[in-house]
Amino acid sequence: MTRTVTVRLPRAWMGRFDSVALRQWVRDYLRSPTPNLPHDPGGGEWRASFSVPKRQLKVVSGLLDESELGALRRIIASRVGMLAAAKPSFVLPAMASPAFVPSIPPSPLPVSSRKPVLALGTWIPGRSLDH
Repeated sequence: MTRTVTVRLPRAWMGRFDSVALRQWVRDYLRSPTPNLPHDPGGGEWRASFSVPKRQLKVVSGLLDESELGALRRIIASRVGMLAAAKPSFVLPAMASPAFVPSIPPSPLPVSSRKPVLALGTWIPGRSLDH
């Protein structure tokens, strides 16, 4: 069963995705959840409505410990991006000659025999989904 949600989004995201894309992004997130998503940018000046499966919306909200709309905005931010490419404010002068660059051989990285305590993919949400 789907639910239509109306979300306020930054104007820069306008027209960059639709309900089909958002549903796919939510499915992708649920296949491989991570807490390392961008922060919720908050409501913006653009309002859009999307159809999202009710159950998936509740699960994503619980996994991210966010409101449903905040969780959606974080998933969207991870896919669409929030910032335009930065314009350089100044240009550094080019080097006159590469002869001044010292030739230093790279040092080998130390090899550790210890195994990691947590393997990737073992993240556990901090909130129960029973609410």
